[in-house]
Amino acid sequence: MGRDIVNLPVFCLLKRVYNGENGFEMKKTICSFFLIIYCFLLVSPVSAELAPPTLSPTPIVEVEYYLPYPGILPNHPLYFLKNIRDQIILWSTRDLVKKSQLYLLLADKKIAMTQALWEQKIFDLSLQTGKKAEYDLLTSVEILVKLDKSSPPRGLLDRFELACKKHEEILTKIMITTDGEERREALSEIIKANHQAKQNITSLK
Repeated sequence: MGRDIVNLPVFCLLKRVYNGENGFEMKKTICSFFLIIYCFLLVSPVSAELAPPTLSPTPIVEVEYYLPYPGILPNHPLYFLKNIRDQIILWSTRDLVKKSQLYLLLADKKIAMTQALWEQKIFDLSLQTGKKAEYDLLTSVEILVKLDKSSPPRGLLDRFELACKKHEEILTKIMITTDGEERREALSEIIKANHQAKQNITSLK
């Protein structure tokens, strides 16, 4: 590589002028300057090609919303007992507002489980739990829609809206960390349920 550069016509010409018999220092300085510029131009394109592109990731806004402690996860052998208890409480709750809040609580716990399972690399169970979380979230909002003419308590819709945003934040983070096409499609369907819940909340305001 070094010999090829030395044998280039421009390099040879500069070398001949530099070693000329006139001996003027000004000519030597000028030749040295152009020699440096020429070498720099040879090296710069190579460096530019080797430089990796800089990617700026899209920032995800952190939603200020508290998620409850999920307790035992669906992969625990006694989880079915917890599920039975929750179903009994739902069945015995007659007040629609309280039932809606209960569904929201279960949805929040399940989305926290979804995140925990994903971090443990139990991907399929995580997606199943995420689907149930958004189903409970959508159910909780649909109950509010059925309240006839009575309006929900003050601040309740804002809480539901924040919950939707928090759920979407977690699901989006999971979406970014997965590269499987089937899992991405499953996540897209789960996020659609989240968006439907958000639209229903907007219609109530």
